Amino acid sequence: MEKLEFQAPRTMHCYTLGTPGPETKHCWLALHGYGQLARYFLRRFDVIAGPDTVVVAPEAAGRFYVDTEGKSVGASWMTREHRLTDIEDNLAYLNELYARLQQTVSPECRYVALGFSQGCATLMRWILHAKPPLKALILYAGSIPDDLPYKTNSEYLAGFPIFLVYGDQDEYLTPAATEEYMSLLDRIGLKVQVHTFAGTHAVEREVLKRLYESTSPV
Repeated sequence: MEKLEFQAPRTMHCYTLGTPGPETKHCWLALHGYGQLARYFLRRFDVIAGPDTVVVAPEAAGRFYVDTEGKSVGASWMTREHRLTDIEDNLAYLNELYARLQQTVSPECRYVALGFSQGCATLMRWILHAKPPLKALILYAGSIPDDLPYKTNSEYLAGFPIFLVYGDQDEYLTPAATEEYMSLLDRIGLKVQVHTFAGTHAVEREVLKRLYESTSPV
């Protein structure tokens, strides 16, 4: 058996709360988690969207049915199958989205990047690849890859606050998993501000409001 690999155009889907434009002062780039769709994921960000704040949620290209009846659809940024090409495709996708945003908003616009669950890993890969000027990076209920060049990018990563956010009843970030995660952050020298809340593996509106107040002051 031989594998034939090639690139072909594909239509990507992205959803926004608010319309990016010259008046946009704050732009949040929000990456959803495994099995989610961007338009539903985006709904909870309504508490921070406003006249000068736009939230942009790209949707991962790998879509699938999440139930046996074929009624509910979710998306995934990658799996272990064709992992490296999926990573490259994700980087190209986010590069194109970011370039389009830059052409639309003013140069003074402040960017906040948020990854939820599986979206954290994809976001961190893109951050270190593109090095966009960030106001803040939010890792919400998700881990980051251990194979990225964090130390060689330490100066860049020190240029903005990094928030590690998770619920105290998160079924994936258990105490053991959290301890291992913190050990990884210590090894790679990544300084984070830890914010916990009473809740599970979910994006909470009240948490988003507090993060907005911390990262996007008037």
